[in-house]
Amino acid sequence: MKKIRHVCQAGTAAERVHALTGGDVLAIADDASVGPLHDIDLPVPRLRAAFWEAVFNGDPDMAGMDWHRELGQIRYQLSILLREGDEIVIWAGHHPTEQLLRRRIHGWLQDISTPVYEVQCSTG
Repeated sequence: MKKIRHVCQAGTAAERVHALTGGDVLAIADDASVGPLHDIDLPVPRLRAAFWEAVFNGDPDMAGMDWHRELGQIRYQLSILLREGDEIVIWAGHHPTEQLLRRRIHGWLQDISTPVYEVQCSTG
């Protein structure tokens, strides 16, 4: 049986994709439309982690967030796509966050032959 991996931005998008497909959804929580991208997919994204730490500095709800671990987990999840998906479906709308995620996923998958499909989503 083919393993289809659905990928989208985390949050409401992931909830809706899961509700529609009933399948496994890889929900990426990093908003690439803001902050430095230079090291976003490196094993240790120091600039990216420092950016998010500065953004949420003083926010009591985010005080315990380990951004190095969080961003490392996202990188790990993306690397799993290379090994586990027989087909990959990217769900993205027109928002810059989703378009950058779309491009990021294609970057991760550029050297493999896994079929990639896209579902263009709209809020209207």
